[in-house]
Amino acid sequence: MVKMVVAAAQLGPADEDKGRNVERVVALLARSREVGAELVSFPELALTPYFCLDPEPTDSHGDSLESTHVRRVREAVEATGISTVLPLAERDASGTYNAALVIGPDGGVIGRYQKVHLPYAEQNHFLAGREFTVTHMDNYVLGVLICADRGFPESWRVLGLRGAEVVCAPYNTSTHQAHGCPPHVSEIDWARDLQVTRMRAAAMSNGFYVIAPGKGGRERDVDYIADSMIISPWGEVIARARTNGDELVVAEIDLEEVAKFRKGGRYERRVPAAYAAITATDPDSFIQQP
Repeated sequence: MVKMVVAAAQLGPADEDKGRNVERVVALLARSREVGAELVSFPELALTPYFCLDPEPTDSHGDSLESTHVRRVREAVEATGISTVLPLAERDASGTYNAALVIGPDGGVIGRYQKVHLPYAEQNHFLAGREFTVTHMDNYVLGVLICADRGFPESWRVLGLRGAEVVCAPYNTSTHQAHGCPPHVSEIDWARDLQVTRMRAAAMSNGFYVIAPGKGGRERDVDYIADSMIISPWGEVIARARTNGDELVVAEIDLEEVAKFRKGGRYERRVPAAYAAITATDPDSFIQQP
């Protein structure tokens, strides 16, 4: 039986000063150590506001692995000894990505994920990633998705097929994404309901834990839904945020629950030959003609 304490580190509205956001991240890392967490994930673009609604890209938001701000977080990770998922605008020689670094307890970068499904607003600012990657930690396999990736069931499935037992799914979800909201429901309640529904379904369809840290509050005249949570492989929300601001959502998880799910044979009973249309470049060719 492998039990561990994990945390979703929710952030309120970001400051325009990146250094101040970094110090908030560091403070939540210190709190994570106090509660005995072994893994903590921060929200999408944790070091900056959600700048993607700006029409023109700017280099000021990007950070390399060796930037002052990333080094500061890595030093804090090393001081606390907590494995950390740090989403950021990652800049390298090829361009800038909406990415997440997996930082080991010694402060070293041991994995990274670059967001594959870019909303239209983000396509002006980022290059798209091309692969759903997992990181083999000491006692478990970790996967990462970022925000819009959550809306594509294939994303979750690939991570499950690659052995992910815990998936971190950081986001910056706003009320702008409350599509189809009925007139008698508030946009923020509707957006929250949509996101918990799809993440619970993903957890129970694939049999892994989901750690979902988000942004909350009003930033640059946009309302973000907060509602960070941790979900079991059976689709149960086992911990959930109570505020719209900086908050640590904590739960103890048992990786034996993942093993129990997998023993049920759901992966073995898959029929890949029947799913060819999912990855077809021309899905129309699979439509049955009358």
